[in-house]
Amino acid sequence: MSTLGYFARNSVIRILSFAVGVAFALLVTPTVVGAMGKAQYGVWVLVSSIVCYFLLLEGGVMQAVSKYAAAAHGRNDQQEVDRVFTVGVALHGLSCCVSLLVTAALVYGADFFDARHVSPGRLRLCLLIYSSCLAAMFLFRSHMGIIMAEMRWTLIAVLAMLRSTITSLVVLFSINESNGLVLLSAVNGGGFLLESLLCVLIVKRCGSARFRPRLFNRALAWEMLGYGWAFTVTQIGESMRYRSQNYIIAWFMGVREVAVFSIAMQFVGYFLSLMQSAFGIMVPYFSRLQADGDGEGTRATLLFSLRLSYMASSLIAACLIFYGRPFILLWLGEGFSPSYDALVPLSLGAALSLGMLPADGYLLGTATHRTLARCAMAEGVLIVLLSLLLVTPYGIVGVAWAYLLASALFRAGIVPWLVFTHAGMSLLVYLRLLAELGVTHVLPQVLCFLLIHDALGQGYWQLLLYCCVQAGVAVGMQAALLRWGGKSPLFATVQGRAA
Repeated sequence: MSTLGYFARNSVIRILSFAVGVAFALLVTPTVVGAMGKAQYGVWVLVSSIVCYFLLLEGGVMQAVSKYAAAAHGRNDQQEVDRVFTVGVALHGLSCCVSLLVTAALVYGADFFDARHVSPGRLRLCLLIYSSCLAAMFLFRSHMGIIMAEMRWTLIAVLAMLRSTITSLVVLFSINESNGLVLLSAVNGGGFLLESLLCVLIVKRCGSARFRPRLFNRALAWEMLGYGWAFTVTQIGESMRYRSQNYIIAWFMGVREVAVFSIAMQFVGYFLSLMQSAFGIMVPYFSRLQADGDGEGTRATLLFSLRLSYMASSLIAACLIFYGRPFILLWLGEGFSPSYDALVPLSLGAALSLGMLPADGYLLGTATHRTLARCAMAEGVLIVLLSLLLVTPYGIVGVAWAYLLASALFRAGIVPWLVFTHAGMSLLVYLRLLAELGVTHVLPQVLCFLLIHDALGQGYWQLLLYCCVQAGVAVGMQAALLRWGGKSPLFATVQGRAA
């Protein structure tokens, strides 16, 4: 299977699913903010961020199931797939028990939140509903891991699209000031649980894997926990990168500023989801290449996927920076205009960080996950420290700059050096790749913006048209390079090996 064909076959529906989710989110967010107000919406952002940490209690077992089952599929060993699945189900049962204990602790400690904006009783109910749904979801996460191991990304995308559609419509037509927190908790938690139950039905119907208790292997369980633990450390670092800012802002500035900052982070979240939809599919692919001993194919795939990911990340960041301010003013009004000041450094940091997503897949797929875990944790700690340093003098903009500075150091410096060294390639190859993309991809977009940004006005449809023109310029430049065979030796080599 060619790398380009793999991307084309598996990313299109995932991106469509992402687009549906974003469309509903953009439609629902003004209704939610209007119904709840800035203060309660800020509390919801904090609560949902805390509950999302529940995924860390899984211990990375789903990703371990995906990796080990993918390697077993590469060897056509169905019994090993069943063994991996059995161990995964057992470990996920343990995660469910732990998460229920944490749920009890969260409900008991609800008084920690500011009672001026929401009553502790309502918070307890909100935390109980959302946390219990996620705890129950753990029982079925191994089924999702099996589907990922089979690289059935289109199916996963359809399930996610179904979940986002149902939950968004329920919220849109049901939310009001009195039921806001409880409704959001029930709908979001129930949506994740429904998606997991559908995965169970699919795995059972297709016979992809069977739970066979006699195949439980303690050594494999410890091995999977070791892999999963390193992945969990990576996820902790990711959480510090994308969620720690809300708590820091709430502590120093109050929950109203959390609501303002969360709008900028919401765009970064869309950015992250889109990039993961397109490029978060590489772990089992690299695992299979490694199982086949195809080192040359692994390096070519890494370079080709990095080129595509940097092209996509720079285009998205450019559109957010160029057209973010008028969109926010149209969407939520002048009261959220400070969100754009934070959005600019966040977008630049996200472009540097998310452009390296295929490198993350390479490290996870080739069992170099501990290296990625250390980097993610160190980057997360640095973001927290810089945010604490900059929040008082510069507010939410200082917190956004902390993210950019940490991303520049780790995601544009340390991680590329580690990845290219491990893959047996010179770092000069990476630097040349960035330089070529800057000249052939970023520079034309800047020139395009200078020519068209005031041509048609600043309405929704005009902004959409501007973004489409930006994308057309970016895609057109790359298509021209492909057609000409790549004037650059690097581009020609990468394109030729991956095609």
